[in-house]
Amino acid sequence: MWLRTIQRSSALRFAVGLSALSALSMAVVFAAMYWLIGAQLHSHLESSVAAELAEFSSEWEARGFDGLRDIVRHHAEEVRDADAIFVLQSLDGTVIAGNARGISPVVGHRTLAHREVAAEPAVGDADDTFYVAGAMLGDYFVAAGESDEEVDEIQDILIKGFGIALLATTLLSLAAGVLLSRRMQARIKGIRAALERVAAGDLKQVIPGSDARDDVGEVVGLVNTTVRDLRIVMDSVQQISNDIAHDLKRPLGRLQSQLALAYDGAKSGNDIQQPLADALAQTRDIQRVFEALLRIAQIESGARRAKFRPVDIAALLGDLYETFEPVATDANRKLLLVRGEPATINGDEELLTQLFANLLENGICHTPEGSTITLGMEVTKLAVRAWVSDNGAGISDADRELITQRFYRSDKSRAVGGSGLGLSLVAAVASLHDAKLEFADNHPGLIVSVTFRRVMI
Repeated sequence: MWLRTIQRSSALRFAVGLSALSALSMAVVFAAMYWLIGAQLHSHLESSVAAELAEFSSEWEARGFDGLRDIVRHHAEEVRDADAIFVLQSLDGTVIAGNARGISPVVGHRTLAHREVAAEPAVGDADDTFYVAGAMLGDYFVAAGESDEEVDEIQDILIKGFGIALLATTLLSLAAGVLLSRRMQARIKGIRAALERVAAGDLKQVIPGSDARDDVGEVVGLVNTTVRDLRIVMDSVQQISNDIAHDLKRPLGRLQSQLALAYDGAKSGNDIQQPLADALAQTRDIQRVFEALLRIAQIESGARRAKFRPVDIAALLGDLYETFEPVATDANRKLLLVRGEPATINGDEELLTQLFANLLENGICHTPEGSTITLGMEVTKLAVRAWVSDNGAGISDADRELITQRFYRSDKSRAVGGSGLGLSLVAAVASLHDAKLEFADNHPGLIVSVTFRRVMI
C-alpha cells in the first residue's frame, strides 16, 4: 500500500525525472570532456614524438651518422615497459640501432599496432598502439614513437569515474525523492483528513501546514483563509436568519391581526378600510426590510465595485447639506456644514450618498429637539475624513461594538421607528470602499467618522 502511494507521488516522479535529466546532462558533459581530454592527450603525444624526431635531426646535423646512432641507441636503452620505440635503419630495412623491428620508411606521422613495431613479441601490451613519426636523414631512416597506453588508461579512469558518479547521483536522487515523497504524503494525509472534516460541515477545522514556508504552505494558508471566510459567511447567514425570524415575528404578527380584523369585519358587515390600510402599511414596512437586506447583500458581494468612479467628497457633502438642512429645521434640529477643500476618492457616488444620508437621518431621529448635528470633512495628503456628529445623548461603549449588526437596536432607539439596518448598510458601504468606520464620544453626543484613501488627480 505504501509503495503504491509512493509510486503515485508527484515528488517521487519529479525526483525520477530529475535523475534522468541529471544523468543525460552528465552524459553530455562527460562525452565533451572525454573528447577534449583525449584530443589534448593525443596532441601532447604528437608533440612529444615530434620533439624527439627534431632532436635526432639536430644530432645528425651536428655529428653525422655516429651522433645519430649513439642518440638513438641512448634513447632506446632508457625505455622502460616498452612505452616508446626508437629505430635507425638503412634503406633496405636493416636495423642499425633502436628497440624496434624494421619499419617501412614512410616520412610523416602514422599509428602502428604493437606487433608491427615490437622487437620481441612478448614485450609490452599486445593491444596498445604506437604513434610514430619518421624522417629520412641522408641514406638512413630514423623513427620515434610512443605508446598510447597511458591515454587509454586515463580514458578508462574517466569512464569508471563517470559510472560511479552517475550511479551515486541516481541513487541519491531517488533516495531524496523517496524521503520527500514520504514527507509530502504525511502532509497531504493531514490536509486530506482536515478537508474531509470541512466537507462534513466542521468549518472550525484548521488545516495543518500553513506555517510551512513553501508553495504547499501558501496553498494551505489560502484554503484556511477560504474556510474561515466561509465560516464567517455561514455564521452571518445563520445570524441573519435568526435576526429575521426574531425581528419580523412582531410585524408579521401585527399583519396577521390586522388581516384577521378585516376578515371578521367583512363577515359582520363592518367597515374594513382602516384594518386593510394598516395591513398594507405593515407589508410595506416588511418589504423595506427585505429590500434593505438585499441591498446590503449586494454591497457585501462587491458587485458594485464596477461602478466606482472619481467622487468629490466635498461636493457630495455639500449636496447632502442642502437636502437635509430643511429636514433638520422641520424637526427642530440645527444642521451645520464644515466645508473642506475639494478632495477626490474612488467610489460609488450613489452608495456614498446613502451612507451619509443614513448617518444624518440617525442624527436627526435619535437626538432630542434643539440638538446640533454637524456634517464635516478634513483632507490630508493621503486621506479624506468625513464625519457626522451630534450633541445628543450618545451611545454606550457596549452599544458601539454592536450597532453595525443587522437588526440591532439599542434600548434608547427602540422607541423610534426603523428596521435596525441603517448602520449595517453604512458599515457595508464603508467596507466596500476600504474605508475606516469609527464611532467615538463627542462629549456630549456621538461622532461617526469615515476615512477614505485620497485619489490624486
